[in-house]
Amino acid sequence: MDRSQIHGMPRDKYVERCKQRAFDHLDQGDLSNAVVSFVSDMNACPDCRLPHHLAELGALLLMGDDVLGWRTLIEGFRLCQRLLGELGQSKLAEGLGRTFLGACSSSSSRN
Repeated sequence: MDRSQIHGMPRDKYVERCKQRAFDHLDQGDLSNAVVSFVSDMNACPDCRLPHHLAELGALLLMGDDVLGWRTLIEGFRLCQRLLGELGQSKLAEGLGRTFLGACSSSSSRN
């Protein structure tokens, strides 16, 4: 995305534009350009930089050629950002950690 388009644009409108560009690539079956577009567009705006853990998850999804996973990551980005704003990073990480550990223990108890 042209950096001149960033200036003065409300953050949520910018994020939606980044997501839509990525979805357009995904709809054309172009996972790698969807990833490049989303990551570079989001990181072009200091207020929208992707957290390190999401970038790592995205890299794993790309290596696994997981289109559905990327679509879910992009769709869920708004929720994650809203929770981050409401709860703060440490409380969100703590909550996600408990959720992840709960899911892991549930699946291991089923095996």
